[in-house]
Amino acid sequence: MKPTRIFIATLSLALIICMLLPLSVSANSAQTEWRGVDASGAAITDENSPIIVEKEILTLDLSEFPSNYYSDASEYLAYSGKVTAEYHFYNPSDYTVTATLLFPFRQEPIYAADIYDENGVRLRDTDIPKYTVTINGEPIDVQLRHSIYENYSVQKVDGYTYLPVEDDFLAHPYYTPDLPITVCTYTVTGLDDSAYPAATAAFDVPPSGVQDGNALLYIPEQRSFHTIGDMHRVGVGVDNGEKFEVYIIGSRSSALPDWKIYEDGGTKNREEISGRVTLTETREITLYDLAMTDWNDGSGISEVDWYNAFASAIINNETSDGVLIYLDHMSLNVESQLNRWYKYEITLAPGERIVNTVTAPIYPAISARYQPPVYSYTYLLSPAMTWKEFGTLDIYINTPFYLIENSLGDFEKTDAGYRLHLGSLPQHTELELSLSESPKPEKKKPDTRYAAIILLIIFGYILAFIYIIIGTVGLVAIIVTLIRCLKQRRARIEANERKNIS
Repeated sequence: MKPTRIFIATLSLALIICMLLPLSVSANSAQTEWRGVDASGAAITDENSPIIVEKEILTLDLSEFPSNYYSDASEYLAYSGKVTAEYHFYNPSDYTVTATLLFPFRQEPIYAADIYDENGVRLRDTDIPKYTVTINGEPIDVQLRHSIYENYSVQKVDGYTYLPVEDDFLAHPYYTPDLPITVCTYTVTGLDDSAYPAATAAFDVPPSGVQDGNALLYIPEQRSFHTIGDMHRVGVGVDNGEKFEVYIIGSRSSALPDWKIYEDGGTKNREEISGRVTLTETREITLYDLAMTDWNDGSGISEVDWYNAFASAIINNETSDGVLIYLDHMSLNVESQLNRWYKYEITLAPGERIVNTVTAPIYPAISARYQPPVYSYTYLLSPAMTWKEFGTLDIYINTPFYLIENSLGDFEKTDAGYRLHLGSLPQHTELELSLSESPKPEKKKPDTRYAAIILLIIFGYILAFIYIIIGTVGLVAIIVTLIRCLKQRRARIEANERKNIS
């Protein structure tokens, strides 16, 4: 087959394949998932309180869906999605009761607009002024409290309430504010970083953990963690002359890490290379010093909440080997991981009934993998189990959209949206629901445009390769033919010369 025909056949095959592939066209490339935040019912913090919840009316006002991204602060703050919990409390005792309540509503969503003050400092909790806590219709004073993201549950065990928000520094048998920390500064020398631009300094943690079993290491710049047999190898990316720090939290180990340098970050199967990691400085601080490194008194986050969030992050990330694994280069600044809480008090005289209404933001997770997108909301009902008694629960979803799924059963369709009446608090089940503009959103087919383009490029490379081979073979054939002709011509000339001589 001639080269021209090969080209035409190959191009035709590529075009036919591309036409057969289903194309799902979108105007812009974008994320398909956005994390929302959950809301939760109020939980009582006081032990053995006689207050009971006669009923709760829970209303989710979801008349609009949020954008998957806000660049404008006014548009973000104009978003109207909210949850209102109306508690009907009753004090059946013959004495006055004052109780402390916590109402968590999590952090701002990932798609929230960044809002800054005149000094360029990002402002927190800008949506809070939109919401209120009232008793019998009158606003009351509330505290805005914060806790680490992982700590959002309120549990009552054996009459004691375990809280993610405390009024004092975290009570822990080991991690106390005055816990000593040794900060070791290491310097890298003798490394040819031009030959090894991705060099890694690493040390091995033996099966028994850190030597002496009482030291915990925090390495802010840690970038790798490999399991090798029964040991772990912890690595830090390094350059020649670079310094990095290791925090030894608690009692200082008798033997510091034995550092070696490897050719790149994949230290598990890489060769050791020349270079030295030398301890050049040590200093002593406390856990409180480390925790408060990035705390700002004007942030609106209390000193206690910030410290407790940091200490909780340390505890949540500790491994049995005594090494904190921060592969994502987690900053000491825990601000982006904080949940938000309303903390307030209610007081009921003997036999008194009050209506406590809490209004808070509720933001959905967004899945654009469906057409139209699906918006998922979560409201935690389990904290209400901390009450001595809990009566009926009425849930109203005011929305023009379709209820796709929910975790509590059959909602009744109403003119305003949906309604569900429960005779008691559901056990071990949270309220989870999904809304969409269509009753049956369809999962999008994979976008194969780019696959088709890639296929064309591959065919182009194959075609170019074929032409290179054909061209090379043709060139060689031409050269061989020329050489053969030259030899034959030379032979004829020599024959004629011999004939003339004779």
